[in-house]
Amino acid sequence: MVRFASAAALLLVSACGGGGDATPAANPNSNLPADAVALEAATQSGMRSAMGRLVAYEQTLMFSLDPGSRLTPNIVFANDTSPGAAPYSVTFAGTVDSGFDEPATTSVSGKATYAEDPTMPFTSVAGHATVDVTILGMLKVYHADVAFSVGATERTLSGSGRLQDPASGNATTMTIDAAHPLRIVPATNTTANACGYVIDGDVRLAVTSAQGTYAATWHFVPAKSTVTVDAATYTSGGVVTPMPPVEADLRCNDAGATTADWNGVYSQVWGCLPFELGTGTLTLTAKDAVTVTVNDEDPPGSGNGDLYDVTVVGSSPRSLRGFFFAGPIGFRYREDFNWTLSPDKKRFFQTSRYVYQDGPNVGKGGNCFALASKQ
Repeated sequence: MVRFASAAALLLVSACGGGGDATPAANPNSNLPADAVALEAATQSGMRSAMGRLVAYEQTLMFSLDPGSRLTPNIVFANDTSPGAAPYSVTFAGTVDSGFDEPATTSVSGKATYAEDPTMPFTSVAGHATVDVTILGMLKVYHADVAFSVGATERTLSGSGRLQDPASGNATTMTIDAAHPLRIVPATNTTANACGYVIDGDVRLAVTSAQGTYAATWHFVPAKSTVTVDAATYTSGGVVTPMPPVEADLRCNDAGATTADWNGVYSQVWGCLPFELGTGTLTLTAKDAVTVTVNDEDPPGSGNGDLYDVTVVGSSPRSLRGFFFAGPIGFRYREDFNWTLSPDKKRFFQTSRYVYQDGPNVGKGGNCFALASKQ
């Protein structure tokens, strides 16, 4: 049985303020200080890079909540036996594999409560987590305290995070109001405002450099493919300069990106809630400008593959959306999934929901999450 990915965005901005390969929207005010324009551009590039990693960050959390995963061998997962803990509450702590070839260590700790027995069809889980990222074994570059929830079809996220970029020296902070958390849903049609996601809500972002501080509010609206950035200011030497509103494109539609970027054979590690773990082999081949054909081999090495097509989400060639049917009669299910290709095109991350089409669990199902690395 092949599964694909799911979960809640944990490290939404760990790339912010540190450059990136995106071209920011042109600023309509040519009279702004050059340092203000440069800092605004760096912030947009950082946000664009972060959106490309969104699925990777949420799969980090969900693998932490699925004991036994080969991606989280150092996570200690246990029932929460503290006084007053609700039924089906758990604790988790340890280090995780981010899925990227980076010299960084990510430490995660937190508590979560499942709405129902996690061995039964999945409905939701919610909790709090603390995340720390260090490089070279001693330099802490990121810290976040977040509240999250993961439902059958959506996630929510609130809290704050701070990134210290060791290259530029820039410090980025993000705040999401607990009373108005971000709502994050995998895109199901042609409209997406963050790679393969539809995000709804506001984010306050501030970046401080040696030249000054840029701060702005980012408004994510489901019906819009771009994000409105306003209430922006640049502060330097005690002088506050208002910045005009701009529209930022955070989709995975980098210049030169095509469906051919997906071509290759991938080894996949997946997990699901209710608890399930496994591996797979996927061969991806670009069919046309908006379609990729998948040969889904199950079990790996068997030579038995299911063929199906997946399509580009909106205008984001590095975000794909698809579904397949599988399982025996009485337990047949449909699985809908979203994939996001990493910037280096060496791996992709996934989020999915499967729902039984017949039998005793009809209408129920689970959420899955995965990492696929190119062989």
